[in-house]
Amino acid sequence: MVMKQDVDPILDWEWIALKQQLRNEYKTFFPLLLITGIRTSEALALRSRDLWELNGLQGIVVRRLKRSDKRDDRLVISSPIIFAELLALGRAKRALLFDFSRIAAWKALRRFCLAAGIRPLSPHQFRHTYARLFTRTQQMDPTTGFPMSALDQRIALARNLGHSSPRTVEHYFQPHGDELLGITASVGESFKSWFD
Repeated sequence: MVMKQDVDPILDWEWIALKQQLRNEYKTFFPLLLITGIRTSEALALRSRDLWELNGLQGIVVRRLKRSDKRDDRLVISSPIIFAELLALGRAKRALLFDFSRIAAWKALRRFCLAAGIRPLSPHQFRHTYARLFTRTQQMDPTTGFPMSALDQRIALARNLGHSSPRTVEHYFQPHGDELLGITASVGESFKSWFD
């Protein structure tokens, strides 16, 4: 049985406010979490040799640290700017691309949120935001050119997030938060004429 988790994605306006506050390596680190959905620990384990380019695509090799089978996954970086920033960090001749700890990332994010005037966020919320956007975007099957089936979408998201089962990502496909409020409001609008 899959445990139900709350999905609490970062809202668009929160990201815009937060992005203006990011400094130093965090200007690359938090956007990387957002566009890939990788875990904080996976991002902090990245090395320069984990960057790749092939047939016009650019990406990273992610070591899945949470899984028992410890596999590596190749993920595409959709932002050329973020990839260029990762390359620059890789040229700095450090063992790891990011030179801070999980605790430092957490504390820095809290400071940036405070400066941006938004609610305190956690690094894990970038993962939730990626997953929610994935579920709300029409995914195309690259082999057929047709939209992916619901099952294939779940399998692809589970794979991208480093989960072993598509059941683990079910909660991302269900309406939550503002989306659920919007659905409730639209149903309420249907009944408005009944009471006027």
